[in-house]
Formats: sequence, structure tokens, C-alpha cells
Amino acid sequence: MRAALAAVAAAIVFAPLQAIAQTPMVPYFGKNQIRYTNFRWNIYTTDHFEIYFYPEEEQHLERIAGYAESAYQHVSSDLKHDLAFKVPLIIFKTSSEFQQENVIPGAAVEGVAAFAEPERDRMLLPLDEPPDLLYRTITHELTHIFQFDIIPTSLIRRNLPLWLNEGGADYEAGYWDPLDIMTVRDAAVADIVPKMSEMEGYGGFNNPRLIYNLGHACYEFMESRWGKEGVRQFLFALRKSVIGGGDDAYEEAFKIKGEEFDQQFDKYLKERFKPFRDKERPADYGRNLAPNPEKTSFIQAISAEPSPSGDLIAIASGNRKDGELDIILVSSKDGAVIRNLTNGFDSSRGWEYLSPPGGRFNRVPWMSWDPTGDRLAYFVRREKTRTLIIENVLTR
Repeated sequence: MRAALAAVAAAIVFAPLQAIAQTPMVPYFGKNQIRYTNFRWNIYTTDHFEIYFYPEEEQHLERIAGYAESAYQHVSSDLKHDLAFKVPLIIFKTSSEFQQENVIPGAAVEGVAAFAEPERDRMLLPLDEPPDLLYRTITHELTHIFQFDIIPTSLIRRNLPLWLNEGGADYEAGYWDPLDIMTVRDAAVADIVPKMSEMEGYGGFNNPRLIYNLGHACYEFMESRWGKEGVRQFLFALRKSVIGGGDDAYEEAFKIKGEEFDQQFDKYLKERFKPFRDKERPADYGRNLAPNPEKTSFIQAISAEPSPSGDLIAIASGNRKDGELDIILVSSKDGAVIRNLTNGFDSSRGWEYLSPPGGRFNRVPWMSWDPTGDRLAYFVRREKTRTLIIENVLTR
């Protein structure tokens, strides 16, 4: 159970990729984890952390310690709670080295930016992200450590809804990615906001990030309605409820039933995104050019980049037939799949699988065209390294 919870308490940044990774849809699915590096661990101690590092990371220690302590003060102040122990923070220089972790083998797959585990309250993360994203990631995972301390997993008599933990962590991180807020807006405009008090797991949605995002919005709703103290009261009321002996968390914290909470949250989102209800729709001006999963083996357009001429679109997409992520060329006129550029990821081509651009997901493109439109550049994974491939789309 605890291993499962640790995997849940992760900063998932590639929603479609993570969904694909839950099935044999990527080349490394079901394979043994390989350690390429012998890490020489040292410990750097601060007021609230024990930072595990290796010599190659020493130059980053003071900066990371500053981020961690700042995040601690932020979360501790919001929750009015202190930890009685120093948090083990295990840092890796790069994402590829992070993926070699053996705390929970297999937890740090592509698409997971970091994770926290409740067994020993450890946080693990790589350092190769921009400073602002790295600070938010630390805050997110540290919030999980506070959650584990306030509601010990060993005492839980029933599972916590996923949105409670993940939404709370994103809420404390205090930042909305444009894509994330867009998913909440679309859910509100389409009237598909679920009953949060009853929802479990991913709520039947295809996009795992939507649950994180609805949870984030739900905590913002709590703050707007009952203030930060209301958020805190809810968390501690939840503790009583799931451990046993407490009343319903919604009634104890907010003096309303879960059903009324759901109604008020739904109304809050509708009001928040009301300006978008009457806006024109993309379908009025164009068509969906993503590959049609009913007519092709490709599912989802994870990242797209139009060619300089505008005739073609390079799309990163999941390939159901071959069980891999591929880059396909699609016609900008009708969305027809013209060619699979990366068909057959294997050692004979010199790489193993298509490599996403870290925690930035598709805020940056996964691929780039040259000015003539004849060649396409993208990164692939080969063992522990990433390699830049420049593909001639005319001869491939």
C-alpha cells in the first residue's frame, strides 16, 4: 500500500505520457531498471533537511538548501504545523540519474519530475530544471511530507481521494501552468466537474493531470470561501475522519455536507470561468488535426510543431500498434497521417525511445524544423544519455 501511495505522491508533468506509461505503451515498460552510475553519497544538514548529494552536485548545495528551507517556512506557516524530524532530501544532478534511483525502483519513470514516499518521508528529485520550476517541485513534494505527517498512512482506515493529496501539493506550490488551468476551465465550461466529495482515483478521466488540477482549484475555492485557516481546518478534520472517530470532514471544517460542498465548488468554477462560456469555439475556425485513434494506431497529440511551409505538422504521439512513442508527420489540410518518422525504436537505429523535454512538458516543443523544412531535430534516449537526432524527412 505504501509503495502505491509513494507513486501517487509524485509530480506528474506529462499527463498523456503518464497515461500511456501505465500500459505497455513505452519501450521500457516491464523491463529491469538499470543503474549506470555508482553514486558516492554525502549528507548536508540544514535546519529542517538532510540533503543527500554526491560530489558532482556540491556546487548546488547552498542554492537547493535555500529553496528547501524557504519551501518549509511557506508550507509550515500555511498549515501551522512543524515536522519533528529532518526531511531526507535526495537530489540527483540530472533526470537520467534520477531515473536510476533505487528507493522505489521504477517510480522515477519518464513523466515523473519528482516524488515523495511515506515509508521514511523521503523526497527525491533531479536538479536539471529552471530555478522557478525546481522551487515549485520542492514545495509540491514537501507538502506531501507534511500530509504524511498530519495523516500517517499507517493509521488510515480508508483511502484518501487522489485529488486531496495532489491538489493540496499543487495549491501550496502556488502556480498555475497555462495547460493545467485550461483543463479546469474546459471541465467547467463543459459541465463535467465531478462531485469532489465522492470522487476516487482519476475519476474516469483520460487525463491524470485533470485530477491534480481540479484538486488545486478546489483548495483555491476553500481559501476563497473560508480563508487559509479553512484549508487547514479541513486537512485536520480529514485526519480525524480517515483515521476513525471523527465526523465528516466537510461538516466539521465547513459546517456543510459534502453534497453542498460539491454544489458550491461547481458554482464557483462556473462563475470563475463564466467569460469563456460565450466565447467563440476553435471549431468555428479550424478542425482537430490530431490523429484519429479510431482510424489509426496513434493516440493523442502530445506535442506538435508545424513545418516552415505550414503544409506538415510533426506530432509526438502514442503508437498502440508498436507500443512506443513516435513522431509522425500529419497533413495540415486534413490531419491525414503521412509518415511515421520514428517507426521501430531499437538498438539497430542507435536509440531506445523518444525523450521528452523534462518538466517543461509541451511548454516547449519536443521537436524543431530546420528553415528549409527538410529536416527535423528531436532528442532520443540511449541508455543513460540523451542524443540529438537530425532526421531528413524527405529520405526517411
